[in-house]
Amino acid sequence: MTGVPGVGKSTLVERVIDRIVGRAGGISAREVRIGGRRIGFEICDLLTG
Repeated sequence: MTGVPGVGKSTLVERVIDRIVGRAGGISAREVRIGGRRIGFEICDLLTG
């Protein structure tokens, strides 16, 4: 999937994963922002949360 920043690519993937809980594996890397500035990423294991 491709698209310009902010169109909802990550949101779409998160919604799909929510519907297939327990059947998807891997990690998700969500941006962490403070004051509109990215300061890092939060890593989440899809199977264990």
